[in-house]
Amino acid sequence: MKSKVYILLDRFLKGKSTKEEENSIELFEREQLEKNKNSAFSNEFEAQQLKYEVFNAVASKTFNKNNWSWIQVAASIAIMIGLGFGYFSMKKTVEVFEIANNTAYIKNISLDDGTKVVLNTGSSIKYTANFNDDDRQVELCGEAFFDVFRNENKPFIVTTGKLKTQVLGTSFNICKTDSLVSVTVSTGLVQVYDEHNVIRIRPNQEATYYTKTKDLNKRNVKSELITSWFQEDIELANVSMKELAELMEKRFDTKLSFSDANLANKRLTIAINKNDSIKTIINRINQIKELKLIKTQANIIEVQKK
Repeated sequence: MKSKVYILLDRFLKGKSTKEEENSIELFEREQLEKNKNSAFSNEFEAQQLKYEVFNAVASKTFNKNNWSWIQVAASIAIMIGLGFGYFSMKKTVEVFEIANNTAYIKNISLDDGTKVVLNTGSSIKYTANFNDDDRQVELCGEAFFDVFRNENKPFIVTTGKLKTQVLGTSFNICKTDSLVSVTVSTGLVQVYDEHNVIRIRPNQEATYYTKTKDLNKRNVKSELITSWFQEDIELANVSMKELAELMEKRFDTKLSFSDANLANKRLTIAINKNDSIKTIINRINQIKELKLIKTQANIIEVQKK
C-alpha cells in the first residue's frame, strides 16, 4: 500500500493525479490517523500540535488555492510515511499543565519564555512540560491577552479549537466562545489559520472565525475597545457610537438600540475607568451635544438624538 501511496503522491505533486486518485490519498490519510492516533500520541494536544506544525510549514509557502487542501494532505502523509508512527510511540509521555482562572478577577501569568498572559475569569490555558524547549505552544479556552516575548527561532502558537494563532513576538487578544473565535492585534503582525484558511492581521485588525461554517474573516477595529476588559483606564479617541455600544453590551450585558441608524456612526472621545458603572458612562455620553441615552427597559438602552 505504501508503494502505491508514494506513486499517487508523486503524481499529485506533479499535477497529474485524477480526482479518484486524490480521493484514495485522503482515504489513506484518514485510515492511518484513525488506526494509529491512540498509540502514536500521549494526548490529543500532542496530536494537534503535529497536525498544525505540518499545516503551518505548508502555509508559509506559495500555493495554488485550488489545490490547497491537497497540498496539506500530501505533506502530512509524506511525514507519516517518512518518519513512521513508531517514532511518535517512542516519545516519552509529556506532562500537560493547565492554569485556570476560577476567580472573579483577572489573573496575570508569566510563562518560561518571558511571555506575559492576562487570563480572564472563567478561562484557562494549557501547555506541555517541554514548552520553550523546541517550540512555544499553548491551548486557550476562554479569553486572554498575550504579550509575547520575541523569539524569531521559536514562533509562539495559540490553539483555540480548530484555529491557530502564530506570532514571533507581539501583543494580541483572543476570545473563544461556543460559536466563534476572535483574534485582535494590539501590536505587531499575527498569522491566523485553520486547516483550510490563512490570513494575516495587523494592529487594530481583528480576525473572526465561525466554528460552524469555518469562515475566517478580518475587519478593522479599535484594539483598545477589545482589550478594555483588563485595562484600568482607557482613552477612546474618535470612536463610533456603534463601537462603543459593542463595548457596553459586552461589559454590562446591556443591549443598545438606535432611534436613528445614522446615530451609530456618530463619533466621540471618551475616557472610561474599569470601575465605571453603566450609569456613569451614560451620564458622560449624555453630556455630548448630539446624543442622549435613555434606559427604556431592563437591559435595553436607546440612543437618541438631542
